[in-house]
Amino acid sequence: GKILKEYVEMMKYFNKKITNEETINYARMNEHDFTRNSKLGYETLIKLILSRTGKTITNEINNYYSELDILEHSISKQSVFQARQKLNPFVFRYLNQEMIKYFYANYDVKKLKGYIPLAIDGTVLEMPLNEETTSLFGITQSTKSPTKTSPRCSRVYDVINHVYLDFMVNHWKISEIPMAYEQIKIVKDMLKCKKCIFLADRYYGATDLFLYLNSIDCNYCFRGKKNFYKYYLDE
Repeated sequence: GKILKEYVEMMKYFNKKITNEETINYARMNEHDFTRNSKLGYETLIKLILSRTGKTITNEINNYYSELDILEHSISKQSVFQARQKLNPFVFRYLNQEMIKYFYANYDVKKLKGYIPLAIDGTVLEMPLNEETTSLFGITQSTKSPTKTSPRCSRVYDVINHVYLDFMVNHWKISEIPMAYEQIKIVKDMLKCKKCIFLADRYYGATDLFLYLNSIDCNYCFRGKKNFYKYYLDE
């Protein structure tokens, strides 16, 4: 059917994209990484990480190689840990953006009265407490005996086509609005001339953000607080 055909086309484009020299260079933490032929190459590592379902790394490895019917070529978890150190984690955001560009440029996406409705929202995550997560995301000052760190995240979601266009994780002190600025620009660049309308909850009702959206010719519909434009509501 049509859906299966589109899925196959998307996977072909993905395979082409991850083997592109530009993507490989982007994925390297060091220019000498992933330059030798090894049992666990760059392409396999990317696909293995994307195929993970929350199980132990040993089970994930066995499942991945079993699905491909090449269990005899399986690798050790130590190999995965070592290879992962060479991989730039931002390559996944880059690949996501490239796949989104391809999807919206090549397929008839669903729209609401001619617009693609995109919801922006933020939340707080929980991550294990260690030196690396503490340096990246900090520890909330209200926590006396912390056992975890709580980074703040923001996401942009196409509510009709069910696609996450961007997902950002930041230090807990960074509020959702600064992240929204960056994500709006990223999404506008990805969708090019597509007509879209940004949706957000009452927290995002800031004059500066409205002015920014107007300046880049973006449509938006935000929920207002109770005192939002109180003078006009009283009228």
